[in-house]
Amino acid sequence: RNRFSLPTPSRPQKFNTLTKGCNLVESLLPPDAPSHLRALTSNLFNASIAKSTARTYATAAKHISNLEAELGRTFSWPLSPADSNLLLAFLLNKGVKPNTVRMYLSGARRIALSKGTDPPTESQFAKCLLRGYENLKRNPVKEAVEANHRPVTIPLLRLLGHSASKHWKGQEEDKLCFWTVCLAAFWGSLRLGEVLCTDKSSFAPGSALLGTDVINMTGTSFALWIRDPKVPKRFGDIVEIWSTPQFPDLDPFSAFSTYWASREKHPLSLPVFLMANGRNMTHRCFESTFHSLLSYYAMQLELSINRWTGHSFRSGLPTLLQSLGFSEEEIKAWGRWASSVFQLYARGVSKRFEVQRTIL
Repeated sequence: RNRFSLPTPSRPQKFNTLTKGCNLVESLLPPDAPSHLRALTSNLFNASIAKSTARTYATAAKHISNLEAELGRTFSWPLSPADSNLLLAFLLNKGVKPNTVRMYLSGARRIALSKGTDPPTESQFAKCLLRGYENLKRNPVKEAVEANHRPVTIPLLRLLGHSASKHWKGQEEDKLCFWTVCLAAFWGSLRLGEVLCTDKSSFAPGSALLGTDVINMTGTSFALWIRDPKVPKRFGDIVEIWSTPQFPDLDPFSAFSTYWASREKHPLSLPVFLMANGRNMTHRCFESTFHSLLSYYAMQLELSINRWTGHSFRSGLPTLLQSLGFSEEEIKAWGRWASSVFQLYARGVSKRFEVQRTIL
């Protein structure tokens, strides 16, 4: 009998399953619609957005209720242009950030859909109000710090490894798991949400990265089958990660091989990355550990003005590849980007480099 409390299969974790402020009106279906078809319609409507989006929309519904209470009247749906502008001003007056206001207004449009009405798109007047608020509140330095995250570089990766070796307070198996995720995410340009679970005690068998998804282990590489990538594909994505003999201290194949051997005591039907207690290494746990290890060097890294997140691992190689002169198509293929969105991470390094070389 396994002595660990192992994670158990659950429903898909990615999409919403709860109503959260958007109850469908009965008139969306004919009066004689069977109850089981009404329930199915509600479930399908709920699952059309992600859980995180549903939580945001639920908060929007609370703000709308608060405004109705303050006004002493109930809104009609869809919101009239005047009421929509009033809601926008109400949110901005509360100090809600413009991007969050846009999400809340999107939530109001979804409430309108749930009530059987066709909501209007964002008006030009609303865009003017948001732009005016941004102009008055603009703090370029603060915005630059909050809006961007620095890419993980090879020197930073080495510092992180040093910090883990010196300051790790947990079990060695957990450190090995964390470090393996770091190296795999950096060299494979992985999205952490594709390889780590959101819950430590459960997982979605249809979308989580399982032990059975380690499809290839050669003498110098391993491959992961990402069955549920962020950009849905019919057959998912295959990500092969090779050994890096030029950087033996940062070799993802060596780290994964060691971790994989230690994981043999757990079934392949469980997620790939497990802690010493048999629970899942979660996205939140990884982020918390990452920030904790960097905090030991807060002064050297100037963490007051620099920010790294779990997504910084994915943005590391595109920046490096651009500086080495790789083409846009090569970088897109490496990181599995369908568009040129990787430019948001790389910041046009190669273009600036070409300009500088032309000047010289």
